[in-house]
Amino acid sequence: MILLLGCPPSHMNPLDPESPHYLPPDTTQPPTGFHARVRSVHTSRNIPSTDTYSVLCEAWSEETGRIDTAWLAYRDFPAVGMRLSMQNVWSASLTASYFGDPQLGSVVGQPFRFVLDVTADSLYAIEPVYLFRVIEQTPALISPRNSETTGPLPILRWEHFAANFPFHFRVTVVLRAGEYEAIIWQRDEVSEDALQIAVEDSLDDGSYYWTLHVVDAFENTSRSKEGLFVVQGEGNP
Repeated sequence: MILLLGCPPSHMNPLDPESPHYLPPDTTQPPTGFHARVRSVHTSRNIPSTDTYSVLCEAWSEETGRIDTAWLAYRDFPAVGMRLSMQNVWSASLTASYFGDPQLGSVVGQPFRFVLDVTADSLYAIEPVYLFRVIEQTPALISPRNSETTGPLPILRWEHFAANFPFHFRVTVVLRAGEYEAIIWQRDEVSEDALQIAVEDSLDDGSYYWTLHVVDAFENTSRSKEGLFVVQGEGNP
């Protein structure tokens, strides 16, 4: 399945040779201030237990509002319209099924092409942009998990993660209230040598889970399963 959000009509697509707005492959490169990247997202979950892989494609300008529309093309696949996020970043998430490769191994090193419709009706191509890595291993949590009871300042522990590339950890704590979920606490840039971290903001009584991301220099990520826990009174740290 592929995320197709904010996609203009096909006759407006500058990557479609039948479109009056067709943009040939040798389009002039954009001026400075425009950027694009592709990064892999490997997610492990308790339910469903099968890991998922996707490629997140993003394009943005240093000056807010300069891009009116953005498209993405991978090899000879149909072009994809991108969606504008709240952070002024155009994005499209392509699942592994789109590429026909469950773990994206064949996508590494392949070119992605971005076309930007810039304010004042100028069309620019950013090419090529490559997927550099898929992180196949996922980090493993030690505690808390399996709905363990903790105090308001739990210590989150995980197993050693070995990799042949530089990386850091991102730790996230999420509040669970029925169908409602909200990130309550997060720490990024946690050293790759770390094996635990203490939550610094006191948590109210309730149900939570935490996750651990491995993040490399290209923002490729691999996420652990959820560690469920319950905060109740003083509990265990």
